[in-house]
Amino acid sequence: MRRWYAAGDARLWCVTGAVAVGSSGVLGLLARRGSWYADDLDFLIVGARGFGVEDLLTPVNDHLAPGLRATYALFAWAAPLNYDFTVVLRGLLWAAAVMLMAALLQRLYGRGGLTVVGTVFYALSPLSMPSFMSLSSAVNNLPAHVLGLVFLHCTLDWRERGRNPSLVAAACSLLASMLFWEKSALIVLSGAALLLSRDSTSDERKVHRWWRWAAACTVAGAAFAILYVSRGGPSPSDPPSFARATMLWAESLWHTLAPVVAGGPLTWAAKFPPSFGLASPPWVVSAAGTIVAAGLVGVCVLRDRRALWWWAALVGYSVATVAVVGYGRFATFGSVFTRHLHYWSDASVPLTLAVVASLALVPPARFPVVRRATCTGLALAWLLAVGASNLHFGQLWATNPAKDYTRNLTSSLRDRGAVNLWDTLVPDRILPLSDNRSVPAVARLISRDVEVQDPSSDPLLVRDDGAITASRLQVWGRSTNGADCRYLLKGTGSVTVPLDQPVPSGYWYFRIGYLANPDTTVDVTAVGDSGKVALVSGSPTWPAGLGTAYLRAARTGDIRYVVVSTREPRTNLCIGDITVGVPEPAP
Repeated sequence: MRRWYAAGDARLWCVTGAVAVGSSGVLGLLARRGSWYADDLDFLIVGARGFGVEDLLTPVNDHLAPGLRATYALFAWAAPLNYDFTVVLRGLLWAAAVMLMAALLQRLYGRGGLTVVGTVFYALSPLSMPSFMSLSSAVNNLPAHVLGLVFLHCTLDWRERGRNPSLVAAACSLLASMLFWEKSALIVLSGAALLLSRDSTSDERKVHRWWRWAAACTVAGAAFAILYVSRGGPSPSDPPSFARATMLWAESLWHTLAPVVAGGPLTWAAKFPPSFGLASPPWVVSAAGTIVAAGLVGVCVLRDRRALWWWAALVGYSVATVAVVGYGRFATFGSVFTRHLHYWSDASVPLTLAVVASLALVPPARFPVVRRATCTGLALAWLLAVGASNLHFGQLWATNPAKDYTRNLTSSLRDRGAVNLWDTLVPDRILPLSDNRSVPAVARLISRDVEVQDPSSDPLLVRDDGAITASRLQVWGRSTNGADCRYLLKGTGSVTVPLDQPVPSGYWYFRIGYLANPDTTVDVTAVGDSGKVALVSGSPTWPAGLGTAYLRAARTGDIRYVVVSTREPRTNLCIGDITVGVPEPAP
């Protein structure tokens, strides 16, 4: 790796290092304006299970990302629900990616000024900025940036020296990158462009090396594919038609890739969740970016057509992204993915390489003063556009409601110490589209002294703002059974208790009084017209004596009866009053 930085002098690395640290600092400050976003809490809950193989290989939607699972397990173990810790880690990864890009540009072109320009373009590109903000997106994309650039360096080592360790390192970095984000395999297009733009196909030895490199990439891809298929592979989907996919590809170029060349998007559309903006550049920014990109392509055509391979890699990347993401996401989210930069962050690598390859071919100007003034003006305009883009995105990102929610929850847990909580759900505005929305699971990321609906005390309620308060059940149905023990369960079997009125479909909670001798392990089920719904409690064992059990429904459903059953022959259990309702703050 030391060889990668041998091409430049100390001054160059000081400048690019300042760019790396500065861009990481700016992105870090911007990230701290928001908080946990969408999938983050879900992934932290799963990460709290640990580093077991099955946990790491748990699919993420249609993805298999053991690298992401391992990173969240690290967060849950080292600094649970510590957002600043994740910002620091993201900053270090981004700084490493920027320095790797600077080293690659210097190795390819050996021109310090061009290296600095390309490094700034890559480090400040609005294409990568949103994925730094969202932690789940950053854990996907930032390792993909770092490992993808390592892959390109190893590919360049292979081209220059032809040594097998470089080839093995390239394959290993490619495979490692795919373990975080399988779409990062598209970096092979940039690797191929690197070889094709610098080698002549008339040299048989170089062609032989090229095919050995391709074989190594194929082995890495096949290894991941085998692992992916062994864990179930992609779920059936309804992908867009060819005509629609073509339109989506055009939208992606217009709304996502073209504006970046001009420093955009300057504006973002507030969609659900509104704190994460989708690219919504003014048409003039997209048009300006398109014109500049066309001009750069024209330079390649006129000066050295081998540089067109870099643009071909970018086009191939965009086509493959639309095909892959369209297959998995179009049926659910429509064309949103063409503007959602989570799916386009790693495109900043091939885009930067294509832009710099074109700039390297620009001939010297006859009027250097005019050229210098023009370049300075364009650079300032690009930087101002980037600043405006970041500012507008930051305004949306600061509205992230998770920040206040987790701050209130953390403060309440520290004030109260050990708590017993209702197993309620995190609000949709904070954790949408997730199967892991249990409030106690989030609370246990902060404190280990959290019980869930334990019979030892009345559960407390976490309000929608994250604060913990005393609670009561808002009653929707009940069964008043009195003290004569009409519903007695002796030995194995079950008892069915009707409610005084049917309870409509909903996500219900239960309070069941009982008298038991001895401790009894039970199964409780709610029965209605929609079928049976299992009830979940903190512990299936009800302690001996006079007590109260607290449960919740495992899913939504209507209720007419509650069935209590046991398989223990020594059971002697009297069912008391049953209340069905929804927890609410006590007056």
